[in-house]
Formats: sequence, C-alpha cells, structure tokens
Amino acid sequence: MKHIALSSGDRTSTIVSATSLGVMVVTLLAYLLLPKASSKGLVSKKQKAVFQIELANQKSKESLAAATTQIVAQTWTGSAQQIGPIALTKIGALAQAHHLKLNGFRPQRADNAGDLTLQPFLINIAGTFPDLIGFTKEIEAKGSRLAINMIQVASADSNTDAITASVGVMAYTAPQKPATTTTTTKTTVTKNG
Repeated sequence: MKHIALSSGDRTSTIVSATSLGVMVVTLLAYLLLPKASSKGLVSKKQKAVFQIELANQKSKESLAAATTQIVAQTWTGSAQQIGPIALTKIGALAQAHHLKLNGFRPQRADNAGDLTLQPFLINIAGTFPDLIGFTKEIEAKGSRLAINMIQVASADSNTDAITASVGVMAYTAPQKPATTTTTTKTTVTKNG
C-alpha cells in the first residue's frame, strides 16, 4: 500500500470539513429528535391574559354600577327651593315621632363639591337627650338622604333631662342631567383555553 502524505494545509482543510460535517449531522439529529416548538403555548398565554383583562373590566363595570346606585340613593335632585320643604316635612315627622319640639328649620348657604351641591339646613329642637339620640339615628339611617354634620346640645333645665339642640344636616344634590337615550350592552366573558 501506498501512503499518501498530506501537507499541513490539506490536514487543516480535512479537519474543517470533518468538523462541518459533524455539526451538520448533530443539527439534523436535533431537528429530527427534539420536540418541535409550538405557538400553542403562546396563544394560550395570550388568551389567558385577554380573559383576565376582560374579567377585570367586567368587575370594574359592576363595581361602578353598584357605587352609582348607592350615590343615587343618597342624593337629591332638584333645587334648594324644592328640597327644603321635603326635608322640613321629613324632619318634622321624625321630631314628632321622637317626642321632640321642632323650634326652627333654616336653610343655609349652599356649597359645591365637585359635581355635588351641598345644601345645609340648621334644625333647632327641644326635648330629652334619649329622644335626640333616636332622632339623630333615624336621620342617619339608610335612605333618609340627609347626613348630620353638626350637633350642639345644651341643658334646658338643670333639674330635668330637658335639652335644646342645634343639629346641622346636609342634603347632597346631584346635578340634573338632560334626558338622553342610552343603550346598555352586557359583555359575557367565558374562559377559552
């Protein structure tokens, strides 16, 4: 047999060729044997993110609707000239029910707080302290649409439990909006994926 002598340049090119061939074989095996990357996981993550955002949006809308319902239940509509007589009637009935004498009911200067108008009233009453407590609890009860912002109590007679009191109440008035036709759409969120 004849030995072929390779020069150093030929040896280098042979090593490079063999290494390249080895890398190609390894790449081919990796391509054939390793699992394929799929976009299914990415789509699933995107669907979950969209679902979470839609769910949070729906919860926010429900929370806003509940808050709006509470605000509407606690606010008045109309002007101070319309609210005053209604509030006086309510306060008079409450005072009578709690055996208190209504000595005065005076509207005070209105103030604005954002979109709400605060209409204060000053009530002067006489009676007993326990009756005053029952009266104030009923004013603050849910649905009365009046809020107490001040109470001043003085003894009317040192020998009895008779008192006189000044009670400040506040009526919150929401701005009147023009009648508009609105459509409500309900979004139903279902989990896909």
